[in-house]
Amino acid sequence: MAATPDCTERDMTGQFSPISIAAPEVLRYRDGSSKAVDLPNETDGETLTVYYRTNSDTLQSPDLADIAAFREQHRGATSWVLEGFADSRGTEKANVELAGKRVEGVAGRLTSKGISSSSITTVSNGEMMAEGRTVAEMAPDRRVTLRPQYFSCPQELTPEARVIVEGLEEMMPIEHLLMDLSGSMREELPVVRGFDTKDAEISGFNSCAGVADLDDLQQAEVCGETPLWSSILEVLNAENIDGLTVVTDGKNNRGTATASQVIALAKKKGVKIDIVAADVAYNDADKAELRSVANQTGGKYFIRN
Repeated sequence: MAATPDCTERDMTGQFSPISIAAPEVLRYRDGSSKAVDLPNETDGETLTVYYRTNSDTLQSPDLADIAAFREQHRGATSWVLEGFADSRGTEKANVELAGKRVEGVAGRLTSKGISSSSITTVSNGEMMAEGRTVAEMAPDRRVTLRPQYFSCPQELTPEARVIVEGLEEMMPIEHLLMDLSGSMREELPVVRGFDTKDAEISGFNSCAGVADLDDLQQAEVCGETPLWSSILEVLNAENIDGLTVVTDGKNNRGTATASQVIALAKKKGVKIDIVAADVAYNDADKAELRSVANQTGGKYFIRN
């Protein structure tokens, strides 16, 4: 995705810790000695560099593992830039073609992991200038660099998204955020990902993954239905907190837990529950139940009328 004039690329410097790089394949000799076949891949958290064997565009098993882990770490990226390189052994034309095959192979791995091909930009740079002509000196030139991009773009907010943004701002500061990530949140997901929760602990919930801790809202993915009350109970039982802010765009439609159970446990543990409810389709009974959870636990509510 290229940035439009209204979009700005976000500076993600220092936001991601480096993934653990898989060990390169090793040749073992009869005398007991061994030798690494490939250079180990490299990452600083913001980019991943995958190295290749001479005249090869084949991804080895450690490469596949590193790409999968890096893609998972940056699942919230807006787009990806892939740059392929070759060493100086071949002709310029051959090197550009080889670098192109390498970068297209990595692009194929990303699309197989669910990334749209329209969000991937590939660049074939041909050969780089190695410091020398030895095998070791040219090895770093045989590579593909993966760089995820994060863009912030102005957008027309849905009524539900507007309630979520206004509600979260109203509830700040937030100690622990429990975010509805059911399938109906799909249109609100870009807004959710872009919200700065400061130092809040974050969990997401849906019927696919249950309740899961998130490092930040960039990791948010939507799926399934809304086990609202059972998810709140799970967080209350697992966490030692004074306050819980719950964001949902749908009423509870999964599980047997009830609002009364949530209220009882929250009172017992002394947890205030704030509710941000964004669904315009709530009926009066649903709204009353959500307000009751907030009121009876000493929390606040922000519910679209």
